[in-house]
Amino acid sequence: MSCSSELTDSARAAGRGFKTSYMRLRGLKKLLRFLRDRNIEIRDWGELTHEQLIAWIQAERAAGTGPRTCRILLAATLACLREGRSGIQPDATKTEMLTGDVV
Repeated sequence: MSCSSELTDSARAAGRGFKTSYMRLRGLKKLLRFLRDRNIEIRDWGELTHEQLIAWIQAERAAGTGPRTCRILLAATLACLREGRSGIQPDATKTEMLTGDVV
């Protein structure tokens, strides 16, 4: 299964309504585009590292995305990571992102 089809499945499986799933998918596509632009290749969500998530949020902030929007993107991503059973501990990532200087 490709990473993009896996992210579509995890966005839908994470629950909620159609628009919520759509917004999650949009945020995850931004993450994949960020990784692709930096030549970071991942085959599944288990290969995604904590540092890559932090770098993505920092890049979003540098591009002018507001702090609240970054929190929403992060929450959507973490919901899908929980569903996809990645190696990242979503709660630890969220705590560090929201309390640190990243967002």
